[in-house]
Amino acid sequence: MRTRLVVLPVLSIVTASLAGAIAAAPTASASPPGDDSSAAIDIYGRSGSVTATTVGATVEPKEPQHLPGAAPRHSVWFRWHKRDWGHVTFRTKGSSFDTVLAVYSRNADGRLQQLDSDDDAEFGGVFGYQSQVSVDLTAHRDFWIAVDGAPDPGSDAGEVVLSWDSNDDFSFPDQIAGPSGAVFGTTYGSSPDQGELPVDGNPGGRSVWFQWQAPVTGRVAFDTSGSGAAFDTMLEVSRARPGGAGDQERVVAVDDECCDHADLEFEATAGTVYRVRLDGHRYASGAVAEGQYRLAWHYRIPQQAALSVADRYAYEESSGTKTVLVPVRASLASGQPVTVHWATKDGTAKAGKDYVAAGGTAVLAPWEQETVVPVQVLGDTTTEPLESFTVELSQPYLAALDDASAPVTITDSNPQHYQGRPVATVGDATVLEGDNGRTVATLPVRLSRPASVPVSYAYWVTGGTARLRHTGVDQAYADAEPHAGFVTFVPGQTIAAVQIEVDPDDRHEGDETVHLTLTADQGGADWDGAGTLTVRDDD
Repeated sequence: MRTRLVVLPVLSIVTASLAGAIAAAPTASASPPGDDSSAAIDIYGRSGSVTATTVGATVEPKEPQHLPGAAPRHSVWFRWHKRDWGHVTFRTKGSSFDTVLAVYSRNADGRLQQLDSDDDAEFGGVFGYQSQVSVDLTAHRDFWIAVDGAPDPGSDAGEVVLSWDSNDDFSFPDQIAGPSGAVFGTTYGSSPDQGELPVDGNPGGRSVWFQWQAPVTGRVAFDTSGSGAAFDTMLEVSRARPGGAGDQERVVAVDDECCDHADLEFEATAGTVYRVRLDGHRYASGAVAEGQYRLAWHYRIPQQAALSVADRYAYEESSGTKTVLVPVRASLASGQPVTVHWATKDGTAKAGKDYVAAGGTAVLAPWEQETVVPVQVLGDTTTEPLESFTVELSQPYLAALDDASAPVTITDSNPQHYQGRPVATVGDATVLEGDNGRTVATLPVRLSRPASVPVSYAYWVTGGTARLRHTGVDQAYADAEPHAGFVTFVPGQTIAAVQIEVDPDDRHEGDETVHLTLTADQGGADWDGAGTLTVRDDD
């Protein structure tokens, strides 16, 4: 899963004037969201935060004591949906009142069972009025979190800030993915892992961990700009290796003592898995910086892509038109949209007689390296030799031209070769979405019988209910990778396959679908319909 942070909406924001009014007449307040454990506020993701209020909250029948000997008063409940093993830390730092925090699971009979609770926790070496609880992620699927006021006089109700993270442990890093992105969380209460190396001589001590696999080769920048204003961060990037935190192959690390936020760059290799450590600076007093972080990354593109157009063969029907998809390819993936003008040009094949003159603008979305342009071949019953026309590229934007011209060769129809032509069909498949790392799904493409000549089909991967990358969707919420390509059968072959990459996530969103459609052939075979990949939600 490309693990990603789920950003939850603010459930209740109380302004200063409204807070005063509520405090003056608490009995008139409506019950807030999460007042009952059976209607707890749902929270998701390995890390995040949510804001709510205990003002107007009540005690539900048979509500357990969140602290020994202290009766519940104005509790609100949250339900966190566990996604993997390890441990998770919940905290109420930033809340407006003296809190009590308790974490529960449910027994087989549905009763709440307390795992741990806390009144006053230590943040930054100082005990305060907010709370923190860490629990191991065992076989329990979900956890219920109660936030209440402390039993001390004056600790009543107010605004709740509940934050959580489960990437404090090196063994369970937060999975991040893609050529660019950003994640948010906190390091409050996190601890160092055994074997962590100093960063520029500073040992840190409030580390959280991430794992990222480079999608392409190139120079990548990571930074913590946008983190808390007073949070002095450090960064380290290592090539992932077996073992613990001290066994990783460090690539680069930085503790920018002149500024609060750290930034670094390195040359990433496509397919390599990297571990990223975000930590706080340890001061001479022994205190370690901690706070809310924003970790962002993106590629720096050092050069323009070179564009080429590929050769294609087309089988001429005896009537009508046939669409041929001509690939336009870039030598490298650019972080910006690339465009190029294209147009057909006569050769031995003539526009209006053998093909339809066409032209337009081909667009490569950010990080795409291939697209296709459609040309149409006209059918006739005349016996002819091989003919060809060309597709020409010109006027590139944010790119250069390499091979700017390619022939489309038209093969005359031959009834003796293609009578009773084979038919290609696409099968369906089902795959679990997963939580960590991309899943590769395979859809079968079958030919009804062997062909006597090579047969090639163009195909498109399109979204059904699933969201595809590079289509205007926030990359953190994409489900699969869109692409087009070709699948080829050599003489005698009757089965081939197309692979589709499915992105993981921890959102509850139901099953989704992706379609694989055959759009054109070369070699004189037919095709029938499309295949469907069903992505099963397992969260």
